[in-house]
Amino acid sequence: MNFIKRIPAVLVAVIMAAIPFAPVAVSLHSPDAIAQAPAAEPAKAAEPAAKAPPAAGPVVTKESVANPYGIEAMWKDGDFITKTTAIILVIMSMGSWYILIVKLFEQYKLMKDAKN
Repeated sequence: MNFIKRIPAVLVAVIMAAIPFAPVAVSLHSPDAIAQAPAAEPAKAAEPAAKAPPAAGPVVTKESVANPYGIEAMWKDGDFITKTTAIILVIMSMGSWYILIVKLFEQYKLMKDAKN
């Protein structure tokens, strides 16, 4: 097989390998994470209470607990060995998915030829 025929299988392998990391990427850019960054501006705290809108009820805040066993914590707190091992595992996973998809495609072609 030449390289041009292998490109779709490589793309599928890359996408399949990236799926486990999608929740981490989404959680880093979620509105909850952005809302927790700055607490309140000092200029708004100095405004008189008369200008504040009336309270519509109790304010519900969402408490988030950091997961010390997640991928994000591992990447943030991990050392060189931990990060290198994670990268090697991702590369090997991509290779496994590539082999799986290529073999399935080849088997499909063989079954099609056998049927003919």
